[in-house]
Amino acid sequence: MNRVSYSRGCGPAATLPLHGECLGPSRSLRVLAACAAFGLIVAASAPVAKAQTFTTLYHFCSQTNCTDDENPYAGLVQASDGNFYGTNLGSGLEDNQGTVFQLAIPTPAVTFSSNPLAFGSVAENSSSTLDLTITNSGTASLDITNFSISAGSPAFAIVGGGTCNLNGQSLTAGGSCTVAITFSPTIGGALGGTLAVTDNAGGSPQSVNLAGTGTLANAGVSPSSLDFGNVSTVSISASQPVTLSNTGTAPLGISSIAISANFGQTNNCNGSVAAGSSCTISVTFAPAATSVFSGTLTITDSSNGVANSAQTVSLSGTGIVQTINWPGPIVVPPPPSVPLPGSPTEPVLPRSGGGSPIAIGPGRPILSPLTPLSPLSGATAVASIERFSLSSLSFAAQAAGTSSSSQSITLSNSGDAPVPIFNITVSGDFTQTNNCGSTLSAGATCAISVTYKPAVAGPSTGTLSIYQNPDRSLRTVALVGTALSGGKPNQAVAPASPAGPPPAN
Repeated sequence: MNRVSYSRGCGPAATLPLHGECLGPSRSLRVLAACAAFGLIVAASAPVAKAQTFTTLYHFCSQTNCTDDENPYAGLVQASDGNFYGTNLGSGLEDNQGTVFQLAIPTPAVTFSSNPLAFGSVAENSSSTLDLTITNSGTASLDITNFSISAGSPAFAIVGGGTCNLNGQSLTAGGSCTVAITFSPTIGGALGGTLAVTDNAGGSPQSVNLAGTGTLANAGVSPSSLDFGNVSTVSISASQPVTLSNTGTAPLGISSIAISANFGQTNNCNGSVAAGSSCTISVTFAPAATSVFSGTLTITDSSNGVANSAQTVSLSGTGIVQTINWPGPIVVPPPPSVPLPGSPTEPVLPRSGGGSPIAIGPGRPILSPLTPLSPLSGATAVASIERFSLSSLSFAAQAAGTSSSSQSITLSNSGDAPVPIFNITVSGDFTQTNNCGSTLSAGATCAISVTYKPAVAGPSTGTLSIYQNPDRSLRTVALVGTALSGGKPNQAVAPASPAGPPPAN
């Protein structure tokens, strides 16, 4: 028998079950305090299974003249905190006028690290995971038997990775573990759910509100169609822009950008467009034949949460044959004078433009007279851009290591569409300068100046090429010239003596 001081009071009354025990009034010999004749709170089974703490909360008649009254009489009640409260008669430190007491019973309690558990904004078809900490804030072991997400909340799920055993978890007083919850929205807007935790604490199951917002991308293209009009069959049109915008609240993922034959595209989208932003797709038209063409620009993305959503732009254009005038005349000036020392009786080389002959050395016959090719005076070429032949451009005899005067060629576009000029090149011992730029407008002209600078003696050939794109030449002109060695005509091919063969170069 455990006795306590008489001042704790006598005569409690009530019956209340707790953890399989019956707590209530008793007049038996198994009392926990004095005043056995009146009875105190005892356990109906012995020994008492759970530690209990008895605390006197108030003594009556503690005020002057007992204005706070005396001898309270009330049954035993259990409060929301799990403890029992009651009164005693004829006891207390102040004239034994009764008390109010607390009988604390060890119980588990649940505390969550966050309630609600808020995920914020998450893009559709993506996910975010948060850990929820569960703590036993009570004084007895917490036994968790189940974790569950409320029905109708498919965006939320319990996943592995937490420290709680999802098949059952016991936590000692003050212990804790974590549960991993994921939020994976498939629609836009505010979404919610509830996590329920079933255990042996009061108020089971405990619940945690789950909250998150699904965000969606929303794609749009402008304009919805492009018309390139008439374009030469070997040209590439000027580019036209298409703007891809995302007016949604999540990034727009782009899986592909495709375009029909005869059209091309470049873009700066880099695989995605941020919410509220845009990117540009530059479209060109390069017809392969004289015909009317139509096509489609197709952008496959994640708009409105739909996998492989497609945005389209209609394309059209007409391929035509473009004509270019290459007017003349292409005039070759007389060859320059090359004064050389020697006797007037020496063999001479006649000048193509008249004047005194050029001596080539004593006793050296001319093996073959050097006569420049006839100039192409008044030559004019008018052809479609699919024809490539033109007459040669000839230069007079030129001393090796020196430069000739330039000859100019005029390029004209008499068609009704611009002609792109990708590059102008020359080969061999020839150089060129031009003012043609990258595009020759309809009705416009430009000039190409060609110069001959031979490196070694002998005949020279080359080609002037005008390209409309990297792999196709628009026009070519053959270039011809003859180099004189050391400034002496035909010296490189003259024989060592009149009777012997010509010396080797």
